[in-house]
Amino acid sequence: MTISEQIQKDITAAMKAREEQRLSALRMIKTALKHREVEKMAPLDDKESLQVLSTLIKQRKESADQFRKGGRDQAVQDRFRSEQSWRAARIVSVRR
Repeated sequence: MTISEQIQKDITAAMKAREEQRLSALRMIKTALKHREVEKMAPLDDKESLQVLSTLIKQRKESADQFRKGGRDQAVQDRFRSEQSWRAARIVSVRR
């Protein structure tokens, strides 16, 4: 099963379980994968999918680091605790 297929399966499971936050994060991941697929004009293999997921994680971590450097630790906690992209990073990290 490819990563894209697994994400779709997880989306279905999240819908059935009514896990809104997880569903939102998974949809964001699926959108990023689909965007890259459209750019490439071909289906992504697992290696390429992992690169997209790594990019998503890196973006979220860099954003959190910038907030911390600016002395806004509370902003990091407030924003990323509730933001879907941070949950996506955590979901993807667990998948690896």
